[in-house]
Formats: sequence, structure tokens, C-alpha cells
Amino acid sequence: MRSPNGQRVKLTCEYCGKIIETYPYRAKEFHYCSRSCRAKAKPNHPRNRVKKICLQCGKVFEVVKAREHIARFCSKSCRSKHTMGRGLTAIFWKGGPPLRKCEYCGKDFFNRNAKRFCSKKCFDLSRQKRETGICINCGRIFMRQKSHAKRYEREYCSFACYKSYAAGENSLQWRGGSKPYPKTFNREFKRMIRERDNYTCAICKEYGDNVHHINYAKNDTSPENCITLCRSCHCKTNTNREYWQSFLGSDETKPERRGCCGTQGKIPSPESADGLRDAQRDHRACWRSASVYNARSCAGDVGEGCI
Repeated sequence: MRSPNGQRVKLTCEYCGKIIETYPYRAKEFHYCSRSCRAKAKPNHPRNRVKKICLQCGKVFEVVKAREHIARFCSKSCRSKHTMGRGLTAIFWKGGPPLRKCEYCGKDFFNRNAKRFCSKKCFDLSRQKRETGICINCGRIFMRQKSHAKRYEREYCSFACYKSYAAGENSLQWRGGSKPYPKTFNREFKRMIRERDNYTCAICKEYGDNVHHINYAKNDTSPENCITLCRSCHCKTNTNREYWQSFLGSDETKPERRGCCGTQGKIPSPESADGLRDAQRDHRACWRSASVYNARSCAGDVGEGCI
């Protein structure tokens, strides 16, 4: 409580001996003139601490002088590690989980339960019926499923070996490689075939603009061997060629036509490319005047023209 008259009393610091004035209500609790004197007077001040080395981790730490001969560790964790230990050095060590051997890969692993495999992968592989095989590309011995051995004739240890080996002539879909088209198979010839078939696919009867060789022979560019297909159906004809060759070569897929220019709907195949272009030009002029699916086409004799 503050003095009503504002009177002060003089007190002496217990550490430095300095005389200061303060209020009477602080006389019982006063000991030091400042915080610095109070910190210097206390024995637990950092300046009065000593440095020690931890027995477990070797770290340097500070303790008060009272614990100079007692403190041995910097923390509780270091004390527990040193006294209790870990693994084989622990006080309560009873051998740990037993060492087991995987029945599939032979790898050693620790497990308290009676497990036979080190991982789920080894467990799944052990349930499969597998046998050894030899890669035909690199000659490496590998494990494969018995069902795959009966299903596939060729054996590969990886997809990379399959790509490097099953290419070119070794591929199952090899058809002799790419062959260039002859000069007679040009834009004018393909346009004539499309106009002859009225831009209609011979399979699905929809719009088509692809010209297909019925017997798959690129050198045979005769009009009887070419037919119009759409892109989707043209892709289908790359597989099961024997079926599509017989199907497209039948009379059911051919549109009903009548001859023009004395050719009965067929363009003659002259020996020279110039002669074929002239024949294509005359034949296309006749087919423009009549529908492909119309029975009326032309008189049939050269020079008489179309009806």
C-alpha cells in the first residue's frame, strides 16, 4: 500500500550494496536494486552453470553447479537409450522375432507370426502354376505361367524383347513388306473408280472414297480388281483377307452396270500409261451421264455415246 503522504524509505541492495529509495510497502520484499543483481545473486543463473558431455550422444550441455557430479546425459531419451539399450543391447531383449526364410524367393526376413513368404508378391506368385522358359530373343531363362506356354508359340522374357524380335520378317502379320503402287494407279484412275461406283461403299452401302484392290495385288490396277470402300470398311479388309477377297469378288457386291464405249462396263488395259489415261477419260465421260445402279448406260458401241 502506498504511503498517503508520499514518504519513501532508504534500503540497501544485498548484492551490490547500493542504497535506493522505495515505498514502505516494498520494504519487506526488497532484496536487490535491479534484475541484474538478482540474477547474479542466484546460484542457478546461466553464468554459474558448468559444461558437461553426454555419455550417450557426446553432446555438450550445461547444468547448474549443484548437479555437476550428478548429471550424465543431456536428455531423458539419451538416458533411456544408455540404460535400457536398443535391439540386441537392450536390457529386456528376449531374442526378437525369429528369422525366417521365404519359400518362394529364399530371402531372410523377421516375423513373429508363422508366415511362409516375405511379401504379398511372393505369396501371389507361389499360387500360380509357373514353369521355366527360354527367351527366343536374348536366350534368358525366365518364369512363365503354364497357361501362357500353351497359348503362345513364341516366348519372350519382356515386352522389350518382343518389340525387338517380332519386327519386320519375324512379325506374325508380315505380308512381304510395303510395295510401291504402279504409275497407272493415279488420281484419275481412282476418281474414275469412285464415279463408277457412285461414291458408295461396296460393304456398308454408305459414302466411300477409298479404292481397294480385291486380290490385294498392287500391280493389278485393272478396273475389275478395284472397288470403292469407306475408310472403316477398308480397315476391316486388312484382316481375314481370304474372306474379303471372296466376298468382294462375288457378284453380290458389284453394282448393276451395262457396258459403255463398247467395253461392257470395263476399261481396257492398254500397255502404255498414255493409252490408259485416254481410255479412262472416255469411260468416265460415259459413266457421268448415267447412274451406276441404273440399268441404262449407253448403246455399247464406240462412238455412239450414252443414252
